[in-house]
Amino acid sequence: GMLRFLPTRSIVRAVRTATPVRSLACSGACSKKQDVIDTTMKILNAVRTGDWATYSEFCDSNITCFEPETMNYVAKGLGFHKFYFDIPSTGAAPYGSNVTLADAHVRLIGDAGAVICYTRLVQKPGADGSPVTVKSNETRVLELTGGKWRCVHFHRS
Repeated sequence: GMLRFLPTRSIVRAVRTATPVRSLACSGACSKKQDVIDTTMKILNAVRTGDWATYSEFCDSNITCFEPETMNYVAKGLGFHKFYFDIPSTGAAPYGSNVTLADAHVRLIGDAGAVICYTRLVQKPGADGSPVTVKSNETRVLELTGGKWRCVHFHRS
């Protein structure tokens, strides 16, 4: 299904719904900011479920990033990320069962650029089966091309 985002004490939660829902008062910049949040959630859910087709659709082929897996070097292009999608999965979502964006903030840059920063909370079963929450701080730079937002850079720590 589609995703709907409900602000709850500065937390943006993804809620599955049959159709996209937007506030009637949300237009222009508000609508663009929501589109950036929607695209970010599509990317994060693609990571969570191992969905390479969706991930590569919403990430630029020349994406750059800094993240713990890059060992403090800038990774360039999708090849670095494809490796992790190609690791065999047990069939369950490999990176958790729930993703929450906490304190999401979107800044639009001109007509075709945006920066989103947030704390990503991933809830998943731990090694012993009890619930575990993992936190990372992320910043993503997105570019609007061909009517679609695509991530061109991110930093995760």
